[in-house]
Amino acid sequence: MVELESHDALWASSFAHAAGDISAALTGRVDAIEHIGSTAVPGLLAKPVIDIAARAVADADPFAMGEPLEGLGYAVHGAGPTNHAELAHPGAAR
Repeated sequence: MVELESHDALWASSFAHAAGDISAALTGRVDAIEHIGSTAVPGLLAKPVIDIAARAVADADPFAMGEPLEGLGYAVHGAGPTNHAELAHPGAAR
């Protein structure tokens, strides 16, 4: 069952921290990192999972970005889509 929580102002800072780490790990491979999903909307009830989208630059292979992110605790989501890479942080609280 999905548990929704009241908006938490710390979600924005959690995203900012993660985005900084991801940006450093993928220097030159992405040109945008965005906080998406319900935790990105102030005042909205949300499942407490920070969803992040990173846009690969034109010549970067998004499927090759898993390795640099493994050191941050991310892992390729095995059942992810075939047209873009999807990674998850299994060490997160939820």
